[in-house]
Amino acid sequence: MRIGIISDTHRLWSRIEEALKLMGEVDIILHLGDNTSDADDIRDLLEDIPVVAVRGNCDQVSSAPEERVLTLEGKKIFMTHGHKYNVKYDYDDIYKKAEKIGADAALFGHSHYPIIMKRGGIVLVNPGSTTMPKQGTSPSLAVMTIENGGLEAQLITMKKFIRPGQ
Repeated sequence: MRIGIISDTHRLWSRIEEALKLMGEVDIILHLGDNTSDADDIRDLLEDIPVVAVRGNCDQVSSAPEERVLTLEGKKIFMTHGHKYNVKYDYDDIYKKAEKIGADAALFGHSHYPIIMKRGGIVLVNPGSTTMPKQGTSPSLAVMTIENGGLEAQLITMKKFIRPGQ
């Protein structure tokens, strides 16, 4: 199974389209918040691919839940935006939550800073932001693969761009 992971898309559709192309063929897309309306638009565009989203701190009017736990190919995946787990400072809180629920992976956004790390057997994935990267990073997304009982994730860097007025 191939899983596309994006976050913090913030309504910049040209960057979302680029991210969708770069992730290639996927079985499901997971959107980690800010803006869940983008997930709705992706769902409308790609009618045959499921799109699952969680609400971020900029999604006050969204009906999406703040957290989800999915089981995909026998792997438990914890999804959240991350703002309630202090992910801009460290990964202790998100790791403890994932460990508590027995997750194989914890997916989060919010910091706009991409990371993939393994801690205590749990894969932590922040795909970064497709539109507003921070700390000198490029716009990015992640792809996670579940195959033969294993779970692997990789970051995909997008082209840098200059926002109008910069």
